[in-house]
Amino acid sequence: MSCAEISSIAKQGDRLIGRAKDPITVDLALNDFLPADHFMRTGAQVVILGAGGSGTALSWTLAERADAPSKVIVTARSQDKLDHLREVHRQHGTPEGLIEYVVTPSPEGADAIVAAAPAGSVIANATGLGKDRPGSPLTDAVAFPERAYVWEFNYRGSLEFLHQARAQEKERALHVIDGWRYFIHGWSQVVADVFELELTPEIVEQLADAAESVR
Repeated sequence: MSCAEISSIAKQGDRLIGRAKDPITVDLALNDFLPADHFMRTGAQVVILGAGGSGTALSWTLAERADAPSKVIVTARSQDKLDHLREVHRQHGTPEGLIEYVVTPSPEGADAIVAAAPAGSVIANATGLGKDRPGSPLTDAVAFPERAYVWEFNYRGSLEFLHQARAQEKERALHVIDGWRYFIHGWSQVVADVFELELTPEIVEQLADAAESVR
């Protein structure tokens, strides 16, 4: 489990203070690469492969974004995970019709959803495949939408999804993003809480440089 996937716990006096970091770190990482007016300008959608912690955080962030996508499709291999996510969105007050929940028991089913997304869409691997265990939620035959932003949440492991995207990067004019900045934002947020630091962009870059030196 990475720092981006856990809550920060810091001691302040006689108290332990806990903060959930995923929604914050996902938003910071998303804004690192995606233009602020991207969805309004393009009408693009988002496909989130995986309904776990990171996928939930991304869908939550997109629902609150001023520049919201026209649709967010979240996939999972089982209905129970999607039912849980639907309830999270209901409690959050997510607008009706924004999120579509799709069971994809096979990678071929996920391929079809990705291929049907409009040009410029964001395709995110939030499954853990490629990090926790080898593999990808997609097959090598997948066709990414042209000019898509293909986001691999993982920064370590076998990273098959990332390799699939890079194989089509030039042909389909993809923007391929690995999980390093997502990790950096999660890690730096935890460091800031533990050491009671006020994060600035300059401090984040210094921490990123320090992490890069031992990567």
